[in-house]
Amino acid sequence: ATTNIEAVPITILSRCQRFDFHKITLNDIVKRLEYVTSEEKIAIDPEALEEIAYISDGGLRDALSILDQLSSNNNKITINEVIAHFGSVSKKQINDLYDCIETNNLEKFTTMMTNFKNLAIDYKLLIKKFLEKIETEAIKVKKNENTNISYGTLKDMAFELASISNYVNINIDPYLLIEITLLNYFPGNNPSTPKTPDITPAIEEATPKKPSSPLISSPTPPAVSLKDNSELEELIKIRINNCFTAASKEELEKIKSNWPEFIASLQDKSLLNLIIDSNIAAASPEIVILTANLESTANLINNNLNTLSDIYNKEYNTNYKFIAISSSRWSNEKSTYISNLKAKKIYTYMEEPASQSEDPPEVIPEVEKVAFDLFDKDKIEIK
Repeated sequence: ATTNIEAVPITILSRCQRFDFHKITLNDIVKRLEYVTSEEKIAIDPEALEEIAYISDGGLRDALSILDQLSSNNNKITINEVIAHFGSVSKKQINDLYDCIETNNLEKFTTMMTNFKNLAIDYKLLIKKFLEKIETEAIKVKKNENTNISYGTLKDMAFELASISNYVNINIDPYLLIEITLLNYFPGNNPSTPKTPDITPAIEEATPKKPSSPLISSPTPPAVSLKDNSELEELIKIRINNCFTAASKEELEKIKSNWPEFIASLQDKSLLNLIIDSNIAAASPEIVILTANLESTANLINNNLNTLSDIYNKEYNTNYKFIAISSSRWSNEKSTYISNLKAKKIYTYMEEPASQSEDPPEVIPEVEKVAFDLFDKDKIEIK
């Protein structure tokens, strides 16, 4: 019996009959718990039964064990007892948390998040239940029912929350990550700001400015002038070209081997939030190309190139220049590079205009101002 069938050698699998056992459904566990509580005369609220079944995550043995622990005091088992004893969170709390975003109730939101942390709520369970709430709301949107948040925003929110578990280590507070991630989706404090954050992908001429608050980026980066965008595009083309002039597998492997350690030790949380999901696509002795899933994320990284280069080069005694592009653009650039190699095109080094080495002026979106007021990085100690 194994929970990791991929690890079983093919020589063993070929000599076995295989039986796959799946998780027991929530409804089946609830029905079984109802039978047990009836037979054993255990008083319990229906909501508490559902919560026990949910926490057990498809395991009937775990569900019965939880029920046994809670029934030992002979009092009626309530949903609050389940939550208090097992670090769970109720549907009502999830709905209330979601409503805070819809109604721009920042005060209640921060209070709820503080309570979750103080009660040691399982952050993975909190994320899981909130994702299910997002799924419910996304289905409403597709059914053309009245909702205050667009499908695109819900999708972005879901992907950001789902990725939080990858960031958490002993030095990063998961509640802080969840709170700042969800703060991104609050409307601004300006009464004229629309209820729904607009996360329509920025047009090619729109380049985001550098965020200043820790671990937060605006879902809709502010546009800059076409002049700024054209300068950035020129820098991207020059650095991609210069990387291709001397790209090597050795340089790529060298920086790839250092990258996880660099991410783990990075103290600049604002920069960490931008590059934590980036990948090293190509490298030469001078240029490193990073890829990000979204164009907006790549642009935000490009507005922090000097900071990234300074920190990395100081740490590893190197002299790299970085540039970031979206994963889809990298696919196109790589295909063009391969085609050019086959056509025996020679890449020649291009000089960078001095003005392009400067970081653009800082613009702080309204939602980031709110987050910065709440989580002043000078007053935060990450443990």
